[in-house]
Amino acid sequence: MPIPARVVVFGIGVLLAGTGIALSIEADSAYNVNIAESGDGCDRDGINIDSSTGLSLACVSWREDADPGPRSPFTEQEKQRVYALAKELGGDVAGLTADDEGRVESLVDEIAAANGDPDESDDAAGSPGHIAFLIGMPLAIGGGIFVLSRGFRDPEF
Repeated sequence: MPIPARVVVFGIGVLLAGTGIALSIEADSAYNVNIAESGDGCDRDGINIDSSTGLSLACVSWREDADPGPRSPFTEQEKQRVYALAKELGGDVAGLTADDEGRVESLVDEIAAANGDPDESDDAAGSPGHIAFLIGMPLAIGGGIFVLSRGFRDPEF
């Protein structure tokens, strides 16, 4: 007995949708910038910037046996580039604005890309994962509805 076409459509849809979801899952970038107010949490392996001044935030641990955490992937020169930009942009009375923060984060993304770190926007519209998901979901939903609606009445099912 051959497999009905509606079951094949449903199966292909589920496979494509699952592939699209799997391709959209990616590891976080190791290159992080934490723009926060003094007293907020720190990111030990990234760059920490005071949002009101653009200056470096120091992370302090009260526990003497605290794990120092992962090491920052930034070189000293890269850190200095990011801190210099943040200091320049945050030097006015307003501190770092949303646009300023975006410029600092863009510089960090540029540094990460130059060092071979995957860009977090890789799965944007038009990527293979996105296309697979957009094709697969309607097939899975439509095929599933058709299988359920006809499957119980069709003797060939």
